[in-house]
Amino acid sequence: MANKPLEIGEWHAGILFSGGEGAYALAAVLSFESSRGVRLEIPHIGHGADAQFTVVRGWFRSHTPPKSLVFSSGSHRLALFGLRWGGYSEYGNVTSGVLFAEDAVAGTRVGDATDDLTLTELQSQMDALYEWTAFRAANYETVTDAEGFVRRIEASVETVDELSWKQGDATLSLTTRWSTDNSRPGLHVDEWTVLRSVFDEPRGVEDHMKEHVKVRLLLSILYGAEVSFRRHDVVDERFHPRTLGGEIYSRSGQQLFTARTFREASRPPMTEETLRKGVAALPQIGKVGLELWGAKFDQWKRFIHPAAGILSRERAFLEDRVVSLSMSLEAAGQLLGKADGEEATYRGGRKPETMATYVFRCVASLDVDWARAADSQVGIARAVADNYRKIKHFDTGDDFPNGDETFLVSQVAAVVVRLLTANLVVPDGSLAQNWQTIVEDAFGWFETHALRINDDGIFAMVE
Repeated sequence: MANKPLEIGEWHAGILFSGGEGAYALAAVLSFESSRGVRLEIPHIGHGADAQFTVVRGWFRSHTPPKSLVFSSGSHRLALFGLRWGGYSEYGNVTSGVLFAEDAVAGTRVGDATDDLTLTELQSQMDALYEWTAFRAANYETVTDAEGFVRRIEASVETVDELSWKQGDATLSLTTRWSTDNSRPGLHVDEWTVLRSVFDEPRGVEDHMKEHVKVRLLLSILYGAEVSFRRHDVVDERFHPRTLGGEIYSRSGQQLFTARTFREASRPPMTEETLRKGVAALPQIGKVGLELWGAKFDQWKRFIHPAAGILSRERAFLEDRVVSLSMSLEAAGQLLGKADGEEATYRGGRKPETMATYVFRCVASLDVDWARAADSQVGIARAVADNYRKIKHFDTGDDFPNGDETFLVSQVAAVVVRLLTANLVVPDGSLAQNWQTIVEDAFGWFETHALRINDDGIFAMVE
């Protein structure tokens, strides 16, 4: 059975099948909700001696549904996993119970339907991968005649580019995928880039997604924007399509719908302008840089998560941006260690380091000329720390800091965070040396507001 696309808001009537001892079948309606993902509604007789519904009554009365079921309709066959209780309603003697699935895989799985979902390989499509990798499956060559007129176009489509690296217990790789569309006249080829994770032994979706998210967070910071997952596909021996005789006739992936990311597929794509302003592309980072990112991730997670989280929120309050980015800078400053000249940010006492010290360490680690925005690196550090302190602490005043100043601090903090990330994956600083393209927007905003930061961290009007 060929599965049609599963669209949000559609309803599909079908049959639920269980597995294992005492297998049974039940009528159900499956839908895909924008808020909670795959939803099952199961009508049954809620009271009485009818043994047909004894099992399903128990699911809803004791809040203990089975972990997995199979749904089949005229247009879909889905293996459902991680089922959880969603409540029930009674209408006289008819009860309608609701279950939600954590994961749903299009197609049929060989083996016991009650087994947990484990897989050897998961593929993900996400924003910016195609542009970031610069991998291409399709190549075109124009052939002209002696007068320069185009006579024909020669096209070849082949998956040739791939980069693999080790990340934790998984082997990750980036590669191209392509398909043809024969529904229209002419030659139409779609191509895209996927991130693959492969474990030596089958693992749960959560283990695969943990590694995929690390790459997504890297892209979010490098591009300074939200990066959404668009699709997942399971590649596993038990899910490969088979003939009636049991022979595998395709090893292509089967689509995975997961509650972890299903909302993301409908989000607006990244803009062309955002895609042009990434800090670094894959050819600059390479296999070594990706391995470094994976190796450093746990140590630097207090830097990574706040930064990627806030940069993914396009409409976040300025104050939220400053707080989250400052949390990242505080973590990075402590991980980087002492920098020359940081004594100017000290206070008295046994622990002289201040928030300004940590920001200074981050700024000082970058080879950026801030002259168009500030008198010194110390001034930048003090401005960021002071704005952060006044936003965060109630006892610093009756109101939040000046909005223009908060906006400019958020610009500076975002630039520093993104360039620090470049230094994490390419420690020699060669990526961060291309700071002009990243910092130019921030400098432009300082000049638009006719403000600059002095040595004391105070914003002053430019004459």
